[in-house]
Amino acid sequence: MRISPEKLARVQKSLRDNGLDALFCRLSEHVLYLTGYWPHGQVGAAVFPASGNPVLLIGEMEAQLEFNTFAPASQVEVVTFPYESSEVMRGPVDVLAKALPAVFQKLGLVGKVIGIEESFEGCNVGVFQGEVKYPNLPTWDMLKTTFPQNDFRDATSLILKLRQIKSPEEVEAIRLAIETAAFGLQAAREAVHPGMKETELAMVVESAIHTRGTGYNGITQSRGYAAVNTGEHSATQWAHYANSTDRVICDGDMVIIELGSFADGYWADLTRNIAVGKVDPKFSELYSALCETQQAAYKAARPGVPLNELVRVARATLKKYGFVELWPHGLGHGVGFAYHEGPSVHIANPQPIEAGMVLTIEPGLYIPGLGGVRPEDMILVHEDHVEVLSDSILRVL
Repeated sequence: MRISPEKLARVQKSLRDNGLDALFCRLSEHVLYLTGYWPHGQVGAAVFPASGNPVLLIGEMEAQLEFNTFAPASQVEVVTFPYESSEVMRGPVDVLAKALPAVFQKLGLVGKVIGIEESFEGCNVGVFQGEVKYPNLPTWDMLKTTFPQNDFRDATSLILKLRQIKSPEEVEAIRLAIETAAFGLQAAREAVHPGMKETELAMVVESAIHTRGTGYNGITQSRGYAAVNTGEHSATQWAHYANSTDRVICDGDMVIIELGSFADGYWADLTRNIAVGKVDPKFSELYSALCETQQAAYKAARPGVPLNELVRVARATLKKYGFVELWPHGLGHGVGFAYHEGPSVHIANPQPIEAGMVLTIEPGLYIPGLGGVRPEDMILVHEDHVEVLSDSILRVL
């Protein structure tokens, strides 16, 4: 993936406007954002100067093994260093301490103001999903020790703001993530049946994304994380701790599949609803109201419109049906470099919408003892219209 001149200029202008001479980032999602390369190990880092080309720092073996299928953007300078060894024990902080001085010297950053990810408290999974690592005090101490004349400042809020606007190249990568997510949802639609456990259906979704998505259109790694909740269990699916269980799916159940999935570090977030057999007619009433609510939010989403206006429009639609009290959560959020990222589409967020934002729109209705319904789709905000990126994917009840 290339970094467009427009994105390069936008990020560098933002750095200058905020008094920063560069960004230094180690989180995999930020290395991807700043260099176009999604690190497969834990030692990748990016230096993004306010003028000049970005630099990717990466282990020699990773560069040798991975760059033939997934390489950084063409404008990015690559600096490699030895890391894996049977003779020498090295840590990521150690190797970066040795590699960074030459990079800072070449970019003219010695003694300058550098933005870092100091206040991030969460990060995305990498290729090795069982081990989530992120920079912390050892990295910041290393920087201050290695460059005592530099001024390192927390750039968390700036980075989060920059991530909210997706470049055309990033949008295309997100489209691929949505396409691979569709593999899992379609597999679920074909496989679901009474007698199946929630966990079994979740594995059908995740397996299809991993096996069909990896290699699809050049994707090197595609994975999904499905939360399947069924029957009365689906009435609490909106809670973040609502994981798939060993509950057996029954005839007449409503199934909610909440799905976060990625393709080479870019994320999709979708929810679909599947009726197993003949379900309570109330679900059709709820679903129709929610689809109308989504459409109303789409029509309201334009650059300059406050995000909380979308929530007001959605609430007004559901109030018309008498359902608004059954909706206990926000309307959506940003997605792309993370499963969940800013901005929040929430009644308490007056932030104006901007062109280039990719958002989820996910109103949901839940009746204790009966179940819940939630359609969730992803939209791209253009200057004069909204594009529903996931509109063609498995819309059934």
